[in-house]
Amino acid sequence: MERSSVRKILSENSGAELLGGCSLGEGFSFARWRNGPDRVSYPGADHHTFSVYFRGYENARRLDRSIDGRDGSFCLMPAGAPSEWEIGGPIGFFHIYFTDESIRAMARTVYDRSGADWSLPDIAYRVDRELFHLCQWFLHAPIDSITGDTLLAEQNRILIMTYLAGRVFPSPAPAPAKGGLSPGNRRRVREYMEEGYSRNLPVRELADLAGLSEFHFLRMFRQSFGVTPHDYLNGIRIERAMEMIRRGLPLIRIAAEAGFSSQPHFSRVFRERTGFTPARYAREYDREA
Repeated sequence: MERSSVRKILSENSGAELLGGCSLGEGFSFARWRNGPDRVSYPGADHHTFSVYFRGYENARRLDRSIDGRDGSFCLMPAGAPSEWEIGGPIGFFHIYFTDESIRAMARTVYDRSGADWSLPDIAYRVDRELFHLCQWFLHAPIDSITGDTLLAEQNRILIMTYLAGRVFPSPAPAPAKGGLSPGNRRRVREYMEEGYSRNLPVRELADLAGLSEFHFLRMFRQSFGVTPHDYLNGIRIERAMEMIRRGLPLIRIAAEAGFSSQPHFSRVFRERTGFTPARYAREYDREA
C-alpha cells in the first residue's frame, strides 16, 4: 500500500480542520489542527510526526495502544507505523513533520554522529514538561506570526527537535559553546541583517554567512549579541519602523516595509518592544513635534 502524508490523511479522511501551516526549513514543516468527535486511522505515513495538544488532551485516546491523552505530553509517530485514535470532544494540536534525512542531518551537526543507528520510537502521550514548555509558541502564537515569521519559527524548531533527539536517542549532550562568533563573522552577520531586515531571513541563510550549522550558529550568535537572532532582527525592524513613523508614512505601508507579515503582527511586536501601539506612538510624536 502506498504511504501518504499525515496532513493528507487528516484533510481527506477525518473531520480535522487545518488552521495553518508552513515550512520550518531543513526538511521540517509545521501544521496546527483542530478536530471534534472523530476516529482517525493512520495506515503509516511516509514521514515522521511529532505531536502536542494545546487543548482537549482529555478527549483523546490512542486505541491501538489503549492510552489516554495526558496533560503536558507529546506523541511521536514514526514513518510507516500504523495507529488508530479516538476523539471524544474538541481538541487542538500541532504537528511537526520530518524525514529520516532531516533528523540524521541534525545528528551530524549537533551530536557529531551519523544518526544511521537511530530508530525513531513510537511514543504515545509521554509527559515531558520541559519539552511541553519549549512548544508553547507553536501551541499558542497567532497563526500569522508562525507562518509569517520564518526566523522565529525555525529557531523554535531547532530548540524542540534538538531537545527531542536528546530525549529519545542515546546521545551525549552537545558540547558547551566556547566563545561567540569571530569578529569578522559578527560584523558580516550584523551588516547582513541590517540590510535585509525587511525580508524573511532563514536561520540557514545566516548560519551560512558564518560557515556554521544552524544549531551552532544560534548558540554562538547569542553569546556574541546577548539575544537570539530573531530578537536582534526585531530590534532592527522596530527602529526602522519608528523612523518611518516619524517621517509620516502610513502604518500599513510601514508594516510591510519593516518586514512584518501583517498589520496585526507589526502592532503586536511594536507594543511588546516599546509599550505603545504604532498609532499611539505616531500621535505622541505628532504632539511633541
